[in-house]
Amino acid sequence: MNKKGYVILDVVVALLIIVLSMPITYHCYKIVANNELFPVRIQDQIALTQVRRIMNTCYGININFNSLSCNYNDKIISIQTSNKNTYISDGTLIIFNDVNDIYFTQENNRIYLNYLRNKRWEKGFISYVQ
Repeated sequence: MNKKGYVILDVVVALLIIVLSMPITYHCYKIVANNELFPVRIQDQIALTQVRRIMNTCYGININFNSLSCNYNDKIISIQTSNKNTYISDGTLIIFNDVNDIYFTQENNRIYLNYLRNKRWEKGFISYVQ
């Protein structure tokens, strides 16, 4: 064995390992970078799921343009927006943060929540009309 330096085979193996690991590293970086850009969308889906769960047991739903009220466990609750936060009833549960505008629509027998964040409108299904 040559004690003055690396054998050509050692250099080729090292380069092969580096070349094969570069695409994997790049792909992992892209996945992490994309997840950092969309945590708000994940939070929005969680919030919509919370609203759906509450709306499934509501009755007497009253839809205004920018608020929704219904009877939930024999109490009247409402969903509305104030100070860029959307909350249920008296602020006990904040469901959307940093929302510029919100309104409710009823299409056929479905209720949708429409919200504006970062100059982009999103639409989420929340319940069927009973």
